[in-house]
Amino acid sequence: MNSPSSLNLLCVGFLGRLYNSLVIRHTELSPELVEEGLIRACAEATGKENRLCYYLGASSDAAAKVTGEVSRPLSAHVPVRKICQRLQRRDGQICELRYEHPVLDWSRDALSKMRVLELKRVLA
Repeated sequence: MNSPSSLNLLCVGFLGRLYNSLVIRHTELSPELVEEGLIRACAEATGKENRLCYYLGASSDAAAKVTGEVSRPLSAHVPVRKICQRLQRRDGQICELRYEHPVLDWSRDALSKMRVLELKRVLA
């Protein structure tokens, strides 16, 4: 679970951007302030980041609310990687979220070497 390959880059990237934006704007971070910032960031999130917000309970349509698992450690300046590791232990679905890999080369050779699942994503 602690290997870099198993660490979810989507979680680390999203929470890292949130933390950096909060630290720039505010000198002291409280759990309420972080939770408010998380809800604001999730309102603007799209795609996989929106799905992460759903799992955290920060989106409007979320069933469970576990934003405290993020807001308390972030307000105490716990590293984002540690927070994501704790979240992954709590909810395995967070581990499954990944950024979509953009298709850069549209040449015929590149398309013939793509996997079927990647081709389906391109066509969808």
